Amino acid sequence: MLNYIRENIDYAQEQAKQKLSLILDNLGYKLVTDLHNKEGIETRIYQWINLQSKHCIQLIWDGKENWFDLGEFQCTGNLDYLNATEILLVPIRRGKLLNRKKYINRKVEMLIEALKKIL
Repeated sequence: MLNYIRENIDYAQEQAKQKLSLILDNLGYKLVTDLHNKEGIETRIYQWINLQSKHCIQLIWDGKENWFDLGEFQCTGNLDYLNATEILLVPIRRGKLLNRKKYINRKVEMLIEALKKIL
């Protein structure tokens, strides 16, 4: 993978994590999962939990399909991301658009707006 693509994907992941964390931290959620699998198809999973309401928000990056999947579920002990209800699926196009921070920031803003609608 070209270095600039890798750097911009890392930037997108970090922006999404930071901006969602700002909102969720203020609502009593804590980031409890930050998994990054770089082998094979790259995946990244973030999970935030509100322990009072037992509500979980998660964000998955799928490196094969190049999308963010924002979801939610009620925690019953295990953090089973497979049982999440999808809130929003945001595809990220590789190529020239991925080189633009403005493009990435728009995609992250889509995640933020979708999150605000369900909270």
